[in-house]
Amino acid sequence: MLRYLLLALLLYGWLGCTPASTPATPLSPFFDLTAFFEAETARLATLGPVTKRTIINGVAESKTVSGLDYRAELGPFISADINRPAWLDKYRVDSLTRDGQLQKLTYTALDDDLFTRRVVIAFDNATVDSIYIEKASSLMIADTRRTLVYQPASGYSIRGAQQVLLASDNSIGIEVAF
Repeated sequence: MLRYLLLALLLYGWLGCTPASTPATPLSPFFDLTAFFEAETARLATLGPVTKRTIINGVAESKTVSGLDYRAELGPFISADINRPAWLDKYRVDSLTRDGQLQKLTYTALDDDLFTRRVVIAFDNATVDSIYIEKASSLMIADTRRTLVYQPASGYSIRGAQQVLLASDNSIGIEVAF
């Protein structure tokens, strides 16, 4: 009996020292938004005219445009990239899988001082189906919130609101349909 107990303890200790798996990337477990949107910038540059709609404080304007500077247009998405080693413990990571295939990744800020508060990436057959980002900052004189949604097949939207102490609230929206 003692022999089996010693064997079990030895086996338990050996298995406990073996790494369960190697990390997907050496620096960070986060989805690389910068790389994704750089690839999208190149893909979108090949598209023809798109419809762009702007809404400023409730007043909307829509037009068809060609040759958008997608690097600038997608800048707010790229700036939400949390793929930094310093932020490994600053975001909670949740994933949803179905039949062994990744359906959704959700990153939620654990620190209220981080500008990127939430990133949700939905997948369809291992391809990005949509990206949802919440950004927020609070200062003594102003609160700013932005919601960004990107759907590779159809377009993107950026909505922002700012509440400034002793001033009227402002809102802005940009929608681009491919």
